[in-house]
Amino acid sequence: MSLKNLSTKNFWSTPWGLKQNFFIILGLWIVGGALEFVGATHSVHLPLICILFLFWTFCFKIPFFYPLIEWSRGKNFSITILASLGLLTLFAAFTPNSVVTIKSWPWFLTLILALQSHFFIITKARWPLRLSFFLHFGALLVMLFGYLAANSLTRTTIELRPKEKVSPKELPFALELKKFDIEYFPAELVIARGEKIEKKLGTIDKITSTFTWNNHSFTINDSTPFAIEFAGNIHRIDHPSATPMVWLSISNKQKLQQKITLIPGAAHALESDYILALNSPKPKKYTSLLNYYLPTDAKKTPHEYFLSVNHPLKIGQWTIYQHSYDSSMGKWSAYSMVEAVYDPWLPFVYLGFIIILLSSCLLLWKGDRLAVINKNTITARTTTTLASRLLLALKIVFTVAAGIYLASLWIKLARPPMKTLGETRLWYIFLLPAIGLLVDYRLKSSWVSSYSLFLSLLFLGICYLHPEQFDQTLAPALQSPWFIPHVIVYMLAYALLAMATLFAIRGLAKKEEHLIVHATALVHAGFALLTMGLLFGALWAKTAWGHYWSWDPKETWALLTWMLYLLFIHFRLFERTKIIEAQLLLLLNFIILLLCWFGINYLPIAANSVHTYTS
Repeated sequence: MSLKNLSTKNFWSTPWGLKQNFFIILGLWIVGGALEFVGATHSVHLPLICILFLFWTFCFKIPFFYPLIEWSRGKNFSITILASLGLLTLFAAFTPNSVVTIKSWPWFLTLILALQSHFFIITKARWPLRLSFFLHFGALLVMLFGYLAANSLTRTTIELRPKEKVSPKELPFALELKKFDIEYFPAELVIARGEKIEKKLGTIDKITSTFTWNNHSFTINDSTPFAIEFAGNIHRIDHPSATPMVWLSISNKQKLQQKITLIPGAAHALESDYILALNSPKPKKYTSLLNYYLPTDAKKTPHEYFLSVNHPLKIGQWTIYQHSYDSSMGKWSAYSMVEAVYDPWLPFVYLGFIIILLSSCLLLWKGDRLAVINKNTITARTTTTLASRLLLALKIVFTVAAGIYLASLWIKLARPPMKTLGETRLWYIFLLPAIGLLVDYRLKSSWVSSYSLFLSLLFLGICYLHPEQFDQTLAPALQSPWFIPHVIVYMLAYALLAMATLFAIRGLAKKEEHLIVHATALVHAGFALLTMGLLFGALWAKTAWGHYWSWDPKETWALLTWMLYLLFIHFRLFERTKIIEAQLLLLLNFIILLLCWFGINYLPIAANSVHTYTS
């Protein structure tokens, strides 16, 4: 028997709808804003959460609260919570200091309702456990312990200098810097116009001895990664004042030849506003060789560790991260900045991550099953003709050619071509027709791959109008095992969600409501991959910087995109007859997805984003 059937008449006679729910949320935001305005302490958050979990548990023993349980499990409450969290995330997306925002009372009170909903949903599940149980249970763990971590995380920044033993009072151990070193990528010759690089000629260690540009011919006579000029002589030595140098002979169309020496910061005028310049070498890896001393070691024997980005040092419950250094001195920096992080709730957050990740794999499989489960919605493949066969061959050849180009670029650059926005577009050009062909094969249709090929050609045109300047450099933070899976699953998700949008557009244009079934299946698969990408990014950030979530602009918009597609899934689950509304929601979601991918880079708050590696 449903708890709702056991409810008492003096609580509420009918379930609250969306209007009442939004008024409740608005009231909580007003109360939260007032508490924030008067400076109410946030230290009561943890005790309040504990009290509420006890209260929710006792609700099962008191019939008076049965309607509260059913209301919290209902569709209207779920949609309200998702929409409210989405609005708060949108607010955080335009707020420079979102870390403060997430700890505020309005956020906390909304989180309480989300926890309440998830608590009562998972207690409703019965064996055999369903996918929804694991998804909601994992989300409950991440929300609860992630919020607690945001309010109890301890971070201590320490400046280490060579041969100086440091023992901060917050830490149960001592640290000593033995040596700091930086490995650089070779300096790069470029042709620039103003602040824009027009052409990258290559690094000085690999560029050919003779090359041309427009009406100019260049011959490299010699180069060195480090040198210093003293008393008119060049000394090739490592020194704080040393810089890369390259010696060239340049001749123009009048056959006038001159010899120049280039160093970073200097340039040679070519024609009009164009200049030949030598870029400063970029750090490839910076490492602190540390000694750490444990209080349990009676002999005070130092333990040695090479600390670098993506390779933190774990000491008990503390983790030490390579933070920064004196960039003006480079490899001769007089100090190394490290950060010690204590996060007691991390194991519980990771448990939530694992549960959600495994559930996402099941959701990906479920989405594939949904795509062909209803034979009545499958669009029959048209009769094959010579023209259709030629078109199919063109799609396959284009897809294979795009894949070969990506593979050759990967080999040429000696790194995955995923660093910049332009490089991710190349993956989209390959994945769109590839997934379009796969969807056509699964659904026995032919139009999906045609539309996806058109989209792919559109992105190819964007790449032609805005050509990418490739280089072999890869920032230290990007040299992580999480880099490739993080980008790949996101690009796969974006391609699948583009396919879902195509189904929505065709359904609206041709009034073919049955296509929403396939759109929903594709959203399930795409959402599963979005979730994986979000989790991979969080795990990567924790390994590199010590926090799995920092409300970076790109992260915030990715979370907003994820929430909107989750809202679509819930909407389709509860409102199966509202086809047009679901299709319009899909269009809105894809616009937000494109803003997350492209548009965020043009917002002022994204200037210092950790997702910007091209400056």
